[in-house]
Order: sequence, then C-alpha cells, then structure tokens
Amino acid sequence: PRAPGLYTVTERVQGGWLATIPSAAPSYDVTLDGSHVNVTNLVFANFRLATISGKVYDDANRNGVLDGSESALINYPIYLSKDNVQISRITSSFTGDYSFPNLVAGNYAVSESIRTAGYQLSFPPFPGVYTFTPLSGDNLAGNNFGNYVATTNSMTIRTFSDQDGSFATLGDARPKSWNLKLYRDSVAPGSLLKDTTASALTVGSLAPGVYIVTEADSAGWLNLGLVRDATAIPRHTGTDTVALASGQSHAIDFLKFNPGRLVVRKLADADGLTSTATDRNTIPWNLSLYQGFIAPGNLIRSVASAESLFVDSLPKGTYVAVESDSAGWKHIGTLAGPSGGVVSESSSVSSKQFTLSAVVPYRVDFVNANAGSLEARTTRDTDGRFATGGDRKVIGWPLKLYKGTVSPANLIASVNAESLIASNIGPGVYVVVESDSTGWSHLGTTLDGSDSAGSQHSISINVVRNHKSVLQFANYYTRNRKVWTASADCEWGNARNWNPQDVPQPPDTVVIPVTSRPCVPVAPPHTSVASISIDPGAALRIPPNDTLFVAGDVRVDGTLLGDPLDSSVIVISGNWIVHGFFDAALSRLVFASNLDQTMSGGSYFSLQIGRDSTATGGRVSILGKTRIGGTLTLHKDLTIVQDTLFMLNDSPGAEEGAGSLKTGTIQRVIRLNTPQPYPFGSRNCRVEFHDGVSNPGKITVGIFSDRLPTDFGSSWSPVGGVADSASNTVTLDSVRKFSRLTSWAFGINQSGIGLPIVRRTYTIDAHGDTGFSARLALHYNQSEVPVGVDESSLILLQQNFAVRDSVAAGWNMVSVPVTPHVLLKSAIFANASSPAFMYSPASGYTVQDTLKPGVGYWLRFNSPQLVDVPGEMITQDTVDLAEGWNLVGTPSFVADVGQISTSPATIVSSKFFGYGGGYYIANTFRPLKSYWVKTSHSGKLFVPAASSQYLGKTEAPISGLSSRKDLSTFSFLDAAGHGQSLYFGSARDINPEMFEMPPQPPSESFDVRFGSNKMLEIYPQDSREIRELHILMQAPVYPLRISWQLANSPRERVTLTDDAGGKLIGKRILQQEGTMLVENPALHRLFLRIDEGRQIPVAFSLKQCYPNPFNPRTTIEFDIPNPARVSLIVYDLLGKEVAVLAENRDYDSGTYTLQFDASPYASGVYFYRLTARSRENMYQKVLKMILLR
Repeated sequence: PRAPGLYTVTERVQGGWLATIPSAAPSYDVTLDGSHVNVTNLVFANFRLATISGKVYDDANRNGVLDGSESALINYPIYLSKDNVQISRITSSFTGDYSFPNLVAGNYAVSESIRTAGYQLSFPPFPGVYTFTPLSGDNLAGNNFGNYVATTNSMTIRTFSDQDGSFATLGDARPKSWNLKLYRDSVAPGSLLKDTTASALTVGSLAPGVYIVTEADSAGWLNLGLVRDATAIPRHTGTDTVALASGQSHAIDFLKFNPGRLVVRKLADADGLTSTATDRNTIPWNLSLYQGFIAPGNLIRSVASAESLFVDSLPKGTYVAVESDSAGWKHIGTLAGPSGGVVSESSSVSSKQFTLSAVVPYRVDFVNANAGSLEARTTRDTDGRFATGGDRKVIGWPLKLYKGTVSPANLIASVNAESLIASNIGPGVYVVVESDSTGWSHLGTTLDGSDSAGSQHSISINVVRNHKSVLQFANYYTRNRKVWTASADCEWGNARNWNPQDVPQPPDTVVIPVTSRPCVPVAPPHTSVASISIDPGAALRIPPNDTLFVAGDVRVDGTLLGDPLDSSVIVISGNWIVHGFFDAALSRLVFASNLDQTMSGGSYFSLQIGRDSTATGGRVSILGKTRIGGTLTLHKDLTIVQDTLFMLNDSPGAEEGAGSLKTGTIQRVIRLNTPQPYPFGSRNCRVEFHDGVSNPGKITVGIFSDRLPTDFGSSWSPVGGVADSASNTVTLDSVRKFSRLTSWAFGINQSGIGLPIVRRTYTIDAHGDTGFSARLALHYNQSEVPVGVDESSLILLQQNFAVRDSVAAGWNMVSVPVTPHVLLKSAIFANASSPAFMYSPASGYTVQDTLKPGVGYWLRFNSPQLVDVPGEMITQDTVDLAEGWNLVGTPSFVADVGQISTSPATIVSSKFFGYGGGYYIANTFRPLKSYWVKTSHSGKLFVPAASSQYLGKTEAPISGLSSRKDLSTFSFLDAAGHGQSLYFGSARDINPEMFEMPPQPPSESFDVRFGSNKMLEIYPQDSREIRELHILMQAPVYPLRISWQLANSPRERVTLTDDAGGKLIGKRILQQEGTMLVENPALHRLFLRIDEGRQIPVAFSLKQCYPNPFNPRTTIEFDIPNPARVSLIVYDLLGKEVAVLAENRDYDSGTYTLQFDASPYASGVYFYRLTARSRENMYQKVLKMILLR
C-alpha cells in the first residue's frame, strides 16, 4: 500500500537490450488519489538486440563454400539496409570478417561491393543479397561472401539448394553437391567434356562454340530455375545451352528445391485420454489441406473417407490441416511435427496450422474419442396418432435397461420415473424395455430424432462413445381417444355417435374421420378437448358465437369451418397444423399457451397472440404465408419464420396489443387520405402519413431482431431522428421514400459516417404513390442495446446499397452490377492493378476507363480481396449482343441461366462460361461477375427481375458433363489451385458446338482446352479411325496434376504423350482412371490418341525393335502389366553404356514405345536392356539390334 501522490515506475534496461514498451522511455508516471484503486498492467517490453555477421573470402574453387585453405579478402565494402534504405557501410577486417551488431527489429538486407577488378561473386547467388528479419536476441552468423577471379574462355557450373522454394528470394540458397556435366554441341556420350559430382564445376581454355550444361534429375527435387551470368531465369529445366565466344567466360547457377512431404491422419482413441496412446488406430475420415489459411481458393487437396491424406512436393510455408466434424466424435488432441519429433497437444480444435520446412517430412494426427450415454423416457400422446408428435407430455413409467440381451444378469438399471439416464457407458448394444399397462397402447418410438411407428415395447440401441442416445416411447390411453362415427345421427352430444360411446370430455382427443353418413358435426358451445384431428375428406364446424378450447394440437387434413354469420373463437394451447382447408369466416384464432407454439400459414379473419390473462412466456411462430382479413392482436412475441404476414384490413387499428412481431415480414394495406398512424408488429413501431396525402397503397416492413446491422451491409449513412429511451424508439420526420433496397438501423453519427450500435435492423418498402411525406417511428428492445450506450444519442441510419463479392489474385471477369454515381474504373475498382479490358467481336480487346453496367471486363488484382460496388440497384437488365462472342455483365441479384432469354430467341450458340482460375459452364449469374456467351446473330439478352436475395447462393463451377458415363474426363489442377476439365467420347445426344470455349484469358491466366477451342470433343461410336486430340495449356503453375476418368469402352485404347515425342512425360497407355504429376515447365501441349484398343498386358515383355537393322533411328516397344520403375539402356559390343532412354522412370500399366537415335554412333551391333521393378517382382531382358550406315 502506498500513500496518495505521484509515483514513477522505471525499468533499468540491461546492456544489449532495447526498451520497446513504453516506447518513449522505460518509465510510467502513476497518480494515486486515495480511492483504493489498484494500478496494474504496467508492462515493460524489451527487444534483445540482434547481430548479423559473416566473412568475405577468395573462393578459389568457385564452389560457394568457405574452405580451410581459402584466404580472406580485406577492406571489401559491406552494406546494411533496413526496410530498403541503406543505414550502414563497413569494410571487411584483415581476417575478412564483418559484423553489424545492436540491430533492432525490422527487415534487413546485407550486400557486398566487389573491390578487386576481375573478381566475380560466387556466393550468395544472384542477386548477391542476404535478407533477414531477426528475432529478439538472434545472432545471425555465417553470412559469407565468396569471390573468385573470372577467367576467359571458361564455363563455371554450380548447384544450390534453395530453402524456401521461392525463386524470388535466393538469399537463402546453399551450395549443394550434384552431378554436373558439360557437353560440346549436343548431349551425347561422344560430346561429353567434363562429368563430376560436386557443388561447382569449372572448365577453362575452351574453344569458341556452343556448350550444353546439365544437372542430373533426382527424385523429390524440383528445378526452381537458373541464374546465367547474373540473369535470373525462373522455371527452367536442369539443362542450359550457352554460346561461348573468344575471351568470354560464363557462369550458370542451378537452383534446386527439395519440397516437404505431409501425412494427415485421423486416430480413434478408445479411452478418451490423451495421456495413453497405445489404444489408438487410424480410421477413414474426411481430411483437407489448405495453404496459408482456410479459404476455397487455398485448398490443396481433400480426401473423403480415407485413412490418410498424403501430399508430396510441398514448398516451405504455412499450411492448415483440417478434419471434418462429425456427430458423436470429440476432438481431444493433435499430434504434429516433423517425423521423429512429433509433439502431442491437448486441443478441441479440429484444425492445425503449421510451418513446413523443406526436406523434412511432417505429420499431423488428429486424435478423437467418443464416450457414450443414454436417456429413455415415456410420453403420453394426446390424440393417439404417432404422426402428430407435438401433443406429447412426459409421464412416469417403469423402464429397464439391459446390456446386450434381456436377462436378469444383464440388467443395468430399473426405474419408475419420467426418465432413465445412463451416463458414461461403454460402446455396445443395449436394450431399453418399458412395461405394459392396462388401457394403454404403444404407438411407436423416437430414437435420436428418428421416428419409428409400431407396438414394440423394447428397443435395441447401439451406443457409441461421446454420443448421447435419446429414446422416447409414445403411449396412448385408449379411453381418451374419441372417434366420430355418426352411427346414430349428426349430433355431437349423442354418445352413440362416438367410439367408444361417450361424448368427448376435456382430457379426450377428438378424431373426425370420413363416415358413411354425409353430415358435418358441430362442436357445441363451451366445448373443451385435449386435441382435434380432422382426416382428409372429413369436416368439423366450430360453435357459432362461442368458444372452442383445445389444450393441445389442432390438425386439419380435411376441413374446419367457421360460422359465416356469427363470430366464434378457437383458443389453442398446442400447435395449429393445417394441411387441408380452414374457412375462418368471422372467427378469431387465439394462441394461449405459455410454451412455444407454431401455426401454419393461411387465411384468417382475426389472429390473437396470447391473452391478457396469460403470462407472456413462449413464442408463436408462423410457418408460411399468412393473410388476416380482420385484426391482429399481439399480447406476446410473434415470429414469422418462412414468409410474410399480410394484413388485408386497411383500418389503422387492425393491429393492436402490447406484444410484438419479433422477427419476420408484415405487409399492411394503407387507407387512402388518412393521417392516422399504422403500427407494424408493435405499437411503438409505426408509420404516419402527413395529412393523409398521396398515401401508398401498401407498406411492407421486415423486422430482424437481435441481428447485427453489419450482416446487411458495411456502409451506413446517418439520417437523423429523435430518440425516446423510455419507449425505446427513434422517430424521424419527413421521410419521402421507402425502398426494399435500403435497410434501417439504430446508431450514431461519427464524422458523417453512420456507426450501427443496436442489434436490430428493419427493411421498409412502399407500394403505390410516391409523393408522400411520412413520420417513421422504429422500436428496439432494451436487450439489443450494448451496455453503456447513451440511448439519447441514437439516431436512424440507412444502409447504402452495394454489391459485395470476392475477387481472386490475378485476372478476373467482372462487371458493374449497379448504377454507380461515378463511372470511372479507378473509382469503382480502386484496388485493381490493371486497366479494364472490354471485348467486342469486331475489334477484340480495348482498354476502357469508363465502365457501364451490362458489359463484362477483364481486371487484374494483386491479391484476393472483397470488393464493394455501391450504387442504385439494377433489378432487371437488357444487354446488347453482337454476332460472335460477347462478355456480358450481371445485374444486382443472382439470376438462373435457365430464366435468361434473348431476342431473337434462338441466337445463343454456346454455353454461358464463367472464369474462376479456369473456364467453367455457369448455371447462374452472380452479381459483380461477367460471363461469356456466343451468338449466331446480333440481338438482345434479357435478365428477368429477381425473386430472391441480392447476393443469394454461391455458385459452384458445374458443367453437367462430369456425371455422364459415356464421356471420358481429363482434369487439370495446378499448384496455385487453378483447375479445368475437358471431356471426350462418342455421346450422340450432345451438340459439341455448344461447348466451344470463349477467347483465351490473358496470357498470365490458367487455361486448358482442346486444339479445336472446345471443352468437349465428340466422335462417332464404333469408328475404327484413329483419332488424335490436341490439348493446349496456358500458364499453369507447376507442378501440374493431371487426372483422368475414362468412359467404360473396352474397345478403345487411349494413349497420352507430349509435343516433344514423349521426352517430357513419356508415352502412356491410360488405364480407366489415374493421376500423374508434371513438374517440367516446358510442357504446354498434350496429345491424346484414341484407337481400337488392346487389353492391358498380362506380363512384362521387351519386343524386338523396328526397323532392325536401322539407320539412324529405331523404335523399341515394351509391355508393363502393373506400375513399375523402368530403365531402358543401350550398350555397345564391349558393354559400354551408349544411351539412356529411360532411367528409373515410373510407368503405369500399358504398352510403351521409346525411340533410339543413333546418329552420333558408328555402324555395328548394339544391345538394349530393359529393367522393370514393381512391388511384386523385377523383370530384366536384353535384345540385339544392328545399326547399318
């Protein structure tokens, strides 16, 4: 305890540290005023200063590594930059060392200036800069700069291992020993000049000419690119060709990357304890992997009902693994980490974010358990009908629980109570038995919400862990069910007209079926029953000018009639279920229960929610469109769940009572020339028209209670109004326009911007005259106001209508879905990084600075983001079409393509295509997007008025072709998540011309199509002609995953190869389904060959080459019966290796051919050997061939 006064709390900062909080000085001034308030949370934060250091040396062997014999370079300038600004310059010491100490947090770069003429930088690789973001206390040492003397007529080849898999950041690369070769003129054994395995290869005294440098491929490693003479070339293969002139020297640096591997699994834990791991086993599950964060565009792979998700070739970075939730399972922990270093953590979250480092395999195991319980109870059904379950009440009953089978030895619990509860029971089968009782009948059971009608008294339940099974028996006291028979006459009060023969009493359920006597019973005055059920074809009339009391449900599958001349009342304490016809006449329907009730939509004269004499507990929900011709009286809350409540009575007093419409939409007919206020869902929510002049014919009000206004939009404008905190209302005068496009909320004016505060929103629409001036009062509940808000400062806000949707990084097809106030592209799409490109069949693409609705544009964005386009809503649209391809825009709402029409009617000659990382066939128009369509003539396209929400559902790319069994599917998915599918086959009922694809997207955008510019190729069935289909690919991000699902056509053989004669992917005879991963960025075209097929080979075989003898080329064919790793090598007579046609290459089942070009070799006898290793066995065979010149 301290006396009142001014105190200073100071931290003494230790050497090598920097105080960061508080930032001005490490001290706080505190005033204690004697109020006994403790001063806490005086936080001091410190950053331990970091150091970056290294050495400058003479890299004599040019390998990028500081070897023990290499000398230091003195007085070399070293520069330090922070956030792209140079902050320091030092020179290397007499030992070649440099150091930058006492660095605060930030982004740093260190570079060297070569001091000695004739020297070049050997490390780090181009651009010769180290980049760092040091953490507190980091000592970043070993950042060495290697320099070497550049000699003329020489070639230097080096290989580096990149750490993060990004070619844009080469400062993290490290020298890597690799097999390097230097050839003269061509890659052939006779042209090889040097072959070594090292991190660097230097060859001098070379004659001028063309040289080829290569680095060997290796499983699991990717080629990021190369740096040739300080010029970076991304996505390059492991081969480079250089022309060497006299007096020149060249340096080629290859950048390799060994990506990570990931396994995600789901483990079922038997005891639910994270401390014991021996009771776990893998189970099939839905698993997904995202890059960076969870978003549809970031999905890398997902599997359904698989024991593991395995992904190879992942670059270094942040990932999120996700397991799907499932009822009955509880996530209790996660095992995650590199192989050999997996860390267990307790967690209830079914996702795991982690950072994957290169080369190191990683594993994520989600641990789940499921502990079980069971509850059984017996209910009394009021109307004796199992199909109507809302009239049941829990009652005490003898219940027993057995494990496995019913026997005294297996009895677990026995009660005579309203419920039997068994908690923490092991998984397995249990049997619940309820006792019989005289006068009662068993109607059925409900297990976990699933109904099963029947008279059985025992139920078997399979209990699983972490799931509570709930069983409910439904019983009915037979004497309380009175069925109308009309056996004697048509009088309700005649006992002989009922079965059993007794007039219905208050505990009874009344059932009115179709009878042989054609009469309609009339309930007498003051009738009170438990429930009423009217069968289809049957009818009942309620008492005139009197009241019918129903303690439970009223179910009308037939007809319920009110008196056409006198008013009558139905007081119901259950649910009102009308699937037949209710003739309300002049009747009033009163919902009187303190519990929640539901009522069917329909037409009513008067509706009363609650009674003055009842408490306001419970809520009535209207399920469907409802019309009221008389009055609506609210004594408690009413909720309209699915549609609108229509008040047909134009009297302002047709709505009354102190209750409220909590959520829903109400429409009232407005009387002309009346200034009286019209309440809407509450006596404090009303609209009043000044002088009754120019009143609209109807007003529709949507009420959304306890809802954040930000759910309806992010842009709000202050309108004004006067707050009355006593009645929780804000009143605004002189309102001249209501529109369904505008929402209303309660908030404050913050510098001209509306800030919503209260959790309630309204929509108001006027139908008819628009020349009115109105006073609007809107009401809120006290519970919707955050604590501490000054309600006297509340005003009304209006939402500025805007269409919001997401755009992807890269090129997007967009449009202007509203009528904006400013038409400039820079105002509408301020964050776009490119001009807007418009397309016309006559002139192609043109740049547009001014945009207009109805037209589509290509726009580029640097990152994925949400875009808001404000303006006046476009409710329907007409778009001009030219002959050929048109890029059309969309209105402000989702439109079904099936509802879109054209004039003339038959001019559309293609599908509608959208773009989302690849073209897809669109089934809906989404606001802010644009779509391609081709027409045979000019005309107009009509998008009808919307009947749903503005932004509606999200469209999934759908083609309608993937489900057809007579079409083969080729799907492409690149490393950036861009995808496209192509289809081919012999379907006769499809017009392939309708599947012509639009003009290609911008050159940086992913696209795959057949050479015919189609998405679908159709050819005649049973044709013996050989068909070749060309597949063109644009801008895929490698590695590219290609998968196929072939139509079930045993007579067809489909062969896949590339445009380099199979050098990039080989020649594959495809099985019915399969997947391949392409890493070579030189692949831009594929060929499909479809001919009369042969069966998959049954055994390995190597065929005699053809022709033989040959000059200079021959073809070698071999069979692979199941997936294998294959090598095919050519030798001369002395056994010396001459050519490698395939080395450790993976092949699927099929027949393959490879070509041997013997142009560099002399005539003679050669041998070729096939080696194939599958999981089952190894095959090897050698054959002879003769080269004759």
